[in-house]
Amino acid sequence: MSTQSVKVNARGEVLQIRSPAEFFAENQNIAGFDNPGKCLYTTIRELVENSLDAAESIGVLPQIDVTITEMDEAAFNTSRDIQVTTRFDKDLYSDPKEKKRKQPPSAVVNEMKQAESDEYDDDAPLKPKKKLKYDEDAPLKPRKTVKSAGTSPTTPSTATVAAPSPKQNAAPVNRNAIMYYKIEVKDNGCGMAHAQIPNMLGRVLAGSKYGVRQTRGKFGLGAKMARTCALIWSKKSTGMPITVRSAHMSKANTMPKHVSFCKLDIDIFKNEPNVLEHYKSRNIEEMTGTELTVTVGGNWTTYRSRIVHYFQQLAIITPYAQLELSFIKGKHKEFTMRYDRRSDQMPPTAQQVQHHPLALNDLLLAQLMEHSKQRTLHGFLCHDLAAVDANLATRIVNELDTPFTLDMDIHTLTSNHIHQVVRLLKEMHFNVPDGHWLSPAGEYNLRLGILKELEPDMVATHTYKTSEFEGHALIVEAAVSVGGAPMKEGISIYRFANRIPLLFEAGGDVVTRTANKDINWTYYKMDPKRDKIGVFVSIVSTKIPFKGTGKEYIGDDIPAIKDAVKQCLRQCCSQLRVKLVQRHLKHDKQERKQKLRRYIPDVTRALFGVLERMNSHPSPSTSTTAATLTQSQREFLEAKAELQASIRGKTLSAAILAEKLLVVVKRCDDQVALDYVAKPSEKTKACLSTLFDPHDVSALTLASIVVCVCSVRTVECPINVARPTHCTSRGDISVVFSCNDGGGNPSLMRFQVLSTQSDRADSGHNTLGW
Repeated sequence: MSTQSVKVNARGEVLQIRSPAEFFAENQNIAGFDNPGKCLYTTIRELVENSLDAAESIGVLPQIDVTITEMDEAAFNTSRDIQVTTRFDKDLYSDPKEKKRKQPPSAVVNEMKQAESDEYDDDAPLKPKKKLKYDEDAPLKPRKTVKSAGTSPTTPSTATVAAPSPKQNAAPVNRNAIMYYKIEVKDNGCGMAHAQIPNMLGRVLAGSKYGVRQTRGKFGLGAKMARTCALIWSKKSTGMPITVRSAHMSKANTMPKHVSFCKLDIDIFKNEPNVLEHYKSRNIEEMTGTELTVTVGGNWTTYRSRIVHYFQQLAIITPYAQLELSFIKGKHKEFTMRYDRRSDQMPPTAQQVQHHPLALNDLLLAQLMEHSKQRTLHGFLCHDLAAVDANLATRIVNELDTPFTLDMDIHTLTSNHIHQVVRLLKEMHFNVPDGHWLSPAGEYNLRLGILKELEPDMVATHTYKTSEFEGHALIVEAAVSVGGAPMKEGISIYRFANRIPLLFEAGGDVVTRTANKDINWTYYKMDPKRDKIGVFVSIVSTKIPFKGTGKEYIGDDIPAIKDAVKQCLRQCCSQLRVKLVQRHLKHDKQERKQKLRRYIPDVTRALFGVLERMNSHPSPSTSTTAATLTQSQREFLEAKAELQASIRGKTLSAAILAEKLLVVVKRCDDQVALDYVAKPSEKTKACLSTLFDPHDVSALTLASIVVCVCSVRTVECPINVARPTHCTSRGDISVVFSCNDGGGNPSLMRFQVLSTQSDRADSGHNTLGW
C-alpha cells in the first residue's frame, strides 16, 4: 500500500495514509532501533532469535554462527564502488562552533589591533591602563611554551599559550558515531520456501507468527519484524540490500534438493519487497538452514558489552544450542566467543491453541466468527473457543436468552449481539488455560545453563503452577544461585521472556522489584550486599505483557505475574536455606575444632605439670584413712594411685596427653559432651569407652576432664575444694587447679579455663567445666 493523499477541504489540506513500513521507518525506536549502538544490538538479537525459532520448529538442536565485520569509511566505499571526491570548499565542512572556540577573545583581538596601530602612530595619545583585578606582585601561573613553526631551538621567538587540561586533549567518545558493520548469521533451521522469501523479508507486518502461540517474535515486530526492520535500517543507514541463501526443509533429517538465493531491499512507501536477484540452484554442497547477510550502520564500541552479555544469557536459557560470535576488524579477527552445547534435551515445541473466552474482545470475536468454519452459535462456542464444551456452550446460549438460540447463524450477529456475548463471557468463570502447549526452558536446562556459564556454589530451581493473565496461560520458572567466580557481590538479576534475555530497563521490571523489595534475603541466610546472589526468572506465555513493543521489561502492575514470581523465588530461597544452614554448621564445627586444637599445647603442659607435682607428693595410706573417707573419696584415691604409677612408669607423658586431647577433639561429638556434662553416670563411661580403654583409669580420668573442657556447662565436684593453690597462665586462657584435698595432700580436684582475671578471682566455687 503506497502513500495516498485525499483532498478534504478547499484550503488544500490533505489526509495522508502511510504504509506500515513508512511508519516504522520514521518511528524505529518502537522496534528497538533507538541509536546506532542499539540498532546494531537489536539487529543481531532478532536475527539470532529467528534462527533459534527456525531450528526448534523442526526439532533440530540449534547451531548458530554470527560474524560481525567492522568497516571504516574507505572499506565501505570500496564495497559499494563509491569513488571519493576531492573536497574543494573546506568551509562547508567546518563546524562554526569549533571555529569560534578556537578564536581568541574579542578583547584580546582589540588589544592586538590597538598595539599594531600604536606601533606605527607615534603621535597617538596614550590611553590610561586599566586597573588590574589581581595582585601585581603575585607570581604568574606557569605556562606551556610551544615553539613557533620555522624557528630553531636557539631562537628566542616562541608562542606562549596556556597549557591545555587533560580533558581538552582527550578525544570525546561520541556514542552516536556510526560505523558500518556487515552481519552474517548462519543457522541449521528449516529455512524459507523459495516463493515466500521476498514477502517474509520485504513486507512489514507479514509473517506466520499470528495466532495464540508462544513465540519469540510477535505481531511482525519480533524475529520476523527484525529482519524487515533490519532491512529498513540497512536502507536508511547504508542503502545496501540484504542477501539470503536458504535451503528449505519441512522436517529434520532430510536434505533439501535446492538452495534459494535472493538479494532484495524494501520499498518503504509501498511496503513491498524490491527484488534484485532471486533464483534457486541444486544443493550440491548439502546446505541446510539459512545464511543471511546485512550491512547496517552502528556503534560497536558502546554496545559491545551488551552484545556479549546477550550471548552469555542466551547460553544460560538455551544450553541445548551451540552459539558462536566472531568480531572482525580490518584484516585481523578481534575475538571469537563460542558457547558449546551442554544439553541435548530441547524443550517441546509450542503449539497453537484456541482463544480463551476471557481473552476475547469485540473486534477479536467478530474476526473469529468471520473466519470460522462453524455456522451455528453453539458450534462456534464449543469448537472454536478453549475451555468450552458442548454442555457449557448450551448453558451460555441459554443465559444469553432472546434473540440468541443454539442454531443461530453467527454471520447474522450484529455488533450489539457480539458485545453482549463478550460481556457475558467476561463475567463468567472458566478454568485456567492449559499450559501444556507452552514451551518453558525447564528446570533441568535452566540449572545446566547456570552451572555452565557462572559456576556457582549451589543452585535451586522451581517452577510455579500455570497461571492466567487476560485469558492467556502463563508459566514462571525461577532459579537462585549463590557464589560463582564471574558473579559480583550483591544481587544480580537475569530476566527472560519467552526464553529471550531482557537487558534493558531492568529498574521497572517485576523481577527486579520483587527481588529487591519483597524477598527477605537475611531470613534465608543470605546477605544481599556481600554474598554473590544470582536471580534468574523466565516467564513464558502466549501473550507477554511487555511495556512497549521494544520488549524491554514487564511491569509489576499485574498481580498474577508478580505473585508467581514472588512464590517462585521464595521456594528457591527455602531450598537454599537448608543447604546454607548445613554449610554454616559445618563451618562452625570446623572452626570450633581449630580453636580447641589451638589450646592443646597449653593445656597439655599445664595438666602434665600438675600431674608431676601430684606424683612428687606421696599419697596417704588407704588403711589409715579408710575410716574417715567416703566411698567416692576412696575411689578417687585409688584412681590417683594408678595415675601416679603410670607417671612413674613413664606410660603417661606429655606427648600421650596431647595425643589423647587431639583424639577427643577430632572424634568427640558435641552432643556427647553436653550429655556427659548434664548426666555424669555410667552412660558417659560407655560413650567414652569407644575412645579410651575402660580399664585405663588414668585415661578415663583424663577423658572426663577433656570432655568437660569441650563443654559449655558445668558439673558439681564430689569433693569440697578450698581456694586454688596452683594457677598457671598460658596465652589468652588461664588454667586453674585446686590441689588441696583438705588433708594437706595435693590432689587433682578441679580443671577450669578462665578468660578474665575477674573470673579467676571468683573461681572458688565447686564447679568443674569450661
